[in-house]
Amino acid sequence: MSVNLAPTDTDLLHRLRHGEENAFALIYQRYVRDLHRYTTARLGTREDAEEIVQEVFLSLWARHRSLREDLVLKAYLFASVKYMILRHISHRKVKQKYAEYYRLFTLVYDQTPEDQRTPEQLEALLQRGIAQLPERCREAVQLRLLENLSNSEIAARMNIGKTTVENYMVSAVKALRKVVRGLSIVE
Repeated sequence: MSVNLAPTDTDLLHRLRHGEENAFALIYQRYVRDLHRYTTARLGTREDAEEIVQEVFLSLWARHRSLREDLVLKAYLFASVKYMILRHISHRKVKQKYAEYYRLFTLVYDQTPEDQRTPEQLEALLQRGIAQLPERCREAVQLRLLENLSNSEIAARMNIGKTTVENYMVSAVKALRKVVRGLSIVE
């Protein structure tokens, strides 16, 4: 008969709460592969998954003295990873939103005379250009900029085809160029 000498999660948690680095190392070895696999499956990139799993373990160590004794270690680690994945996705969407806004802003900036390039003037020009777009086109652009929706999501929300949304975006860029050049928007 073989005796299982591997410590239980409860034992490891108790030792971790008392600052034993060896217990932390055993927890890491026990769960890192599963957490990494879970995270990679949800994000699709190894680099992002590795970063998130690393953050979760750093957080575990930072909080080791304040962990509850009745904590279910596996559930805690997976819940932490899930939270970090959601935070990562949310952050990615915010970055995409600002990247799109920045692209439109630079379009306006590059074509605006130097004496009219204050941030306030550029923002007003961009807003004026968007306001002059046809209603459905304006709605699509606002969904992109304000809610950071993809073309597919905009199409579903507006009950139109994805190609129509793409055409709206192209039209909006052309119209904004015309506004910057001082031409009237007539499409």
